[in-house]
Amino acid sequence: MKQQQQIIALPHPQEWANFSQGENRKQLLVVSGDELPATEEQIDFLQKILSAVQHDLQQDALFLNTTRAQRLSFTQICRATPVQNTLVFGLQPAELGLHWRLPPYRVFRRQERAFLFADPLRELQQNQELKRQLWEALQAMFKPESK
Repeated sequence: MKQQQQIIALPHPQEWANFSQGENRKQLLVVSGDELPATEEQIDFLQKILSAVQHDLQQDALFLNTTRAQRLSFTQICRATPVQNTLVFGLQPAELGLHWRLPPYRVFRRQERAFLFADPLRELQQNQELKRQLWEALQAMFKPESK
């Protein structure tokens, strides 16, 4: 029996303006995907996290504040804007069109890009162990490269 392929409509990059912010100066893609978009309190928490590794959410990143229902394609994002590091909260790689199985809080490097997947911001805010795991992973992700 032949399998039917499902066609999924993805938002055009111009539509990202509805749920994105930031100047992306350091080519850092940050995606928050949960049942609801991240709250101001969760975004402030995210800014503090990034500040600890010398990154600013507004200046250094492209922040996509979305929901699980919103379809995104990492490939399409990369065609529209440069991305070197990707930090994802609350989504699995497949939800960005990436066909990898990656454990959370482990930096994965591929084709000169780094990826880090973590739990939703709302869960991180309330769990010290998850915060510790995220901190260790961020330190590994942004450590200066030895030459």
